[in-house]
Amino acid sequence: MNDPILKVRLEMLGENLRAAIRVRDYLAEDMTFLALDRAAVAEVNDAFDHHTQQQAERLEKAIKALDTINDTDTDGVRSAWNGYAALSENNSRIYREFLEAMLGLAIRRKSIDESDRICKIADVLIENMKSYGANGKRLAIPASHEAYSRTLARLVRMRFPEWTIWSLSLVAHEFGHVVIEDNPDLANFVKSESEALAEKDPEYVPGTSDPAEKRRNERILRREFCRLRQLMADAFAVHRIGPSYVCSLVLLRLSPLESESDGGLRDAERAVVSIQVLREMSKADPQPPAYEEIVKHLENEWNGMMQRSGVTPLPQAAVDALCELAKILKNTLDDQLAGTAYKLYLPAGGWNVAYGWYANWKQESKIAANKLSIPEGITGAGKIYDVLNAAWAYRLFANPVSLEPVSNIARATCEAIMSKQETDTRGGGGKAPAVGG
Repeated sequence: MNDPILKVRLEMLGENLRAAIRVRDYLAEDMTFLALDRAAVAEVNDAFDHHTQQQAERLEKAIKALDTINDTDTDGVRSAWNGYAALSENNSRIYREFLEAMLGLAIRRKSIDESDRICKIADVLIENMKSYGANGKRLAIPASHEAYSRTLARLVRMRFPEWTIWSLSLVAHEFGHVVIEDNPDLANFVKSESEALAEKDPEYVPGTSDPAEKRRNERILRREFCRLRQLMADAFAVHRIGPSYVCSLVLLRLSPLESESDGGLRDAERAVVSIQVLREMSKADPQPPAYEEIVKHLENEWNGMMQRSGVTPLPQAAVDALCELAKILKNTLDDQLAGTAYKLYLPAGGWNVAYGWYANWKQESKIAANKLSIPEGITGAGKIYDVLNAAWAYRLFANPVSLEPVSNIARATCEAIMSKQETDTRGGGGKAPAVGG
């Protein structure tokens, strides 16, 4: 096809992509400054190369394909322009990823507004979530939105302005996307399950050869894949670090107004699935104390937000289907990530530890609400998510007049654990303490 405009535009996309690739050198410099080891820097570079190389190959293929299209082939011309639009959007997303990473790393490097302090705690939280024997180091970076892919697999985003101890648990969702892509069984589950859900859509036409129907099928598949992946990342976060994630998600992140959006995943769906996963975890033997109360509290708060906003609730059939999906997601995580679920008892932690810290803070608050203390017996093997669970339990059950005392003591406790880890590392000849469990 002789379409010089389209050909020039595709070539310009190639030039823009090469400009984005040059950003990588600046990222490597910042990661080195922040003490990300050489292997980690190399992995990020490899991830960048993977995505940019794939995009470069798609661009080259699109340019060559132009010569095979007859000028009178209206469908072929339309398909070429649709392909260009998709490639252009992908280029833009890759470039945004690079720029977002540069900004986040720069903020950490300059320690703007204490963001580095919270991000350092998030770094350790991410380490706590990794499975036994996991290698390498990941950094949390401030960002305006979540990542769209694993391009920055070692850079886990903390969405602005949620740089507080109360929203720290939301990092678990971002890390969940990394885990899903790194685990072939989880990745295949999301793919196959989303395909099954797409085929149930009344607009999906199986085995069609019609170009318009094929494009519609692709949109439905992409929508269901993104939807299920988000829900799996939510389920992972609840499964891995416990009630604090659901509390942060439902009480601080989700909006009842987003529950009326057309297409895509609705916040009401995320609320139902996350709360249901926690409900399923409450059925463990022995049963974790207060889980049922937390589930009831979150359901009441979310339903209250929906009602006050005048939003139409999800149909009961949809709620039932989501609850069933939550059970499937939780069971899949139990199978594929055996031994990593947040339980009553864990090595050097667990809900019993978190609940005990909450109980001590509640007792102390009766004497002096502003003088809560770091729990006794803190070690380098302590878990950041236990601190977050203790803080949320205090917030929900102690009915504090002010959140500042518990927020301050939670952050101090996290930093005490981190300080112990540094001491253990120095005293152990440079060997870092175990962080799994």
